Amino acid sequence: MQNVFYKKDDQGYPELLRQTGKDAPKQIYCKFEMQKPEVGPSFAGPLLRCGQKNVRPLENGNEVRPQQRSDLCGMQESVDKSIFNNCLSVIGSRRLTSYGKQALEQLVSQIAASGITIVSGFMYGGDAIAHRSALQVGGRTIAVMPCGIDLIHPQDQEELYHDILKNNGLVISEYEGDMQPTLWTYPRRNRIVAGLSKALLIVEAGEKSGCLITANYAKKFKRKIFVVPGPITSSVSKGSNLLIKEGAEMVTEAGDVLEFFRSLPGFEVGPSFAGPLLRCGQKNVRPLENGNEVRPQQRSDLCGMQKAQGGRGQHSGYPMAKCNRPSDSRMPPDEESFETQVLEMLKREPLGVDELSRQLEMSSSELGVKLSMMEMQGLIEIRGSKYASK
Repeated sequence: MQNVFYKKDDQGYPELLRQTGKDAPKQIYCKFEMQKPEVGPSFAGPLLRCGQKNVRPLENGNEVRPQQRSDLCGMQESVDKSIFNNCLSVIGSRRLTSYGKQALEQLVSQIAASGITIVSGFMYGGDAIAHRSALQVGGRTIAVMPCGIDLIHPQDQEELYHDILKNNGLVISEYEGDMQPTLWTYPRRNRIVAGLSKALLIVEAGEKSGCLITANYAKKFKRKIFVVPGPITSSVSKGSNLLIKEGAEMVTEAGDVLEFFRSLPGFEVGPSFAGPLLRCGQKNVRPLENGNEVRPQQRSDLCGMQKAQGGRGQHSGYPMAKCNRPSDSRMPPDEESFETQVLEMLKREPLGVDELSRQLEMSSSELGVKLSMMEMQGLIEIRGSKYASK
């Protein structure tokens, strides 16, 4: 792992963050996994230890800043700036419901698989799930820390920390060394989370959630704000639903977010989208044609894509796919069948989740998500501890 730092006027400093003006940190520290060159055994000895932990390259006895010398030991000595090109910040409650967890995993996996870098704050709950969901589909993610760059916080997320770095991700902080987090570093961290990205996605935020601090920064920086709606009976969705009432865009599928990025001038998909991640966010699914993997140039309509013909917001490659977006407003047949079945059952009598789960042969977590959506659509309601048709 390697640490580098960028001052606000340095070339490697993220441009979007610089544009936040007085809110931009004077400097940021970045930790990334150094890419070692392919060398023979004779060279792979003591010289390669400049990429090892706690060993810093020196030039004339001084620490080397990345722009001063990028070819030291033949290794990448600066951050790959493309990771900042198209970022989406994703935040959520530290106590996500089963509905919130599944919604976040589904949305982030599809968005990250399409080449968008996922930015979050590395805390428990929504942050950690956002990072993991991006990694699971081979996407890149940035963890913004409320502590010094050399400190892993929370400590029990050390495995996630290293997974982010091993998979071409980035850990950043405005604080050096092993500075401990304090009450004031958390909200200050949120301004970086909002500033690094072109848009913010919120999944479950209570009335006094720290997510609302990030949302306020996003408004100040004129970032697009997307919010997943939640049940009106859920305390962890009161803040989220309020943001929607105040003008944030409601998200019900990944395509809502992907269309925003696709509309941006000069948007280009990341390298992860050009290969195995043409699976439109579905885990371990690769598109096949006649039993063979399909390369993007072999089939331009894969996952509903059309080759761009130029014009504003387009590029000479393949634009973002509309992942699982139906051609009209109707629900997919299997969803319609599920709703019909549930409504018929509840018309006879109110039922609890356990009884519905048993009769439908469906896990409680999956069922809970579907029932919450039906409740938001006004199809069913909660009476005591049971669901009933309206």
